[in-house]
Amino acid sequence: MTAVSFPAAPRPWNRHCTKPGVDQTRRVLLRDIELALTPKEYGVLVVLAADPGAVVTRTTLVEQVWDEHWYGPTKTLDVHVAQLRQKLGNPLWIETIRSIGYRLNNPGAETAAETGAKGPNAS
Repeated sequence: MTAVSFPAAPRPWNRHCTKPGVDQTRRVLLRDIELALTPKEYGVLVVLAADPGAVVTRTTLVEQVWDEHWYGPTKTLDVHVAQLRQKLGNPLWIETIRSIGYRLNNPGAETAAETGAKGPNAS
């Protein structure tokens, strides 16, 4: 099972993962390994993890992670998401919703659900 969590305040996310809880240490764990995230990467992850599985618009991410008056190119957001995907070790963690934004997934949950649905003796 793969889990992304903040060590200081883990809370149930779903049956397969741990929703990050925001704390002052700004630490993120993936499979009990601490990730070295930049402040912007951390901010993107916190916003996405606030409602796992929900689509977060690009505008919302820019307003909450940078600020509502930021007028830089949105390519900056794309670069930060790409770096975050690389650090998470699986690009499926963050799904791009074309022309809208991003969604935080748990790539290990689908595999576990499929395995459980088939059962050990299924062919």
